[in-house]
Amino acid sequence: MKTKTFTVRTSIEQYQQAVEYSESNGLTLAELIRQGLDHICNQKSPESNQPDTTWLQEQIEIKDGQIEELLKQHNQNQKLLVESKRTWIQRIFGLNVESA
Repeated sequence: MKTKTFTVRTSIEQYQQAVEYSESNGLTLAELIRQGLDHICNQKSPESNQPDTTWLQEQIEIKDGQIEELLKQHNQNQKLLVESKRTWIQRIFGLNVESA
């Protein structure tokens, strides 16, 4: 494969971030830039520059499941609280729990 070289000017902050990212991921700065270029060049359309909708949908489904489970637990706790209050009131007024 033939290669070509080009120079890019960037801010010092962006350069430092790129260096830190490449070092923390075991890449050379050149490899990091190549991966970024590959990612951009292999996109099919400008819309694919948006976040991965499949991943986002999966995250929404996971969160929906977590919310549903929390709501079930909350409802169960509410039922237990109502039942304990009912039992407490029955004890105060001397009502028989079995006859109630």
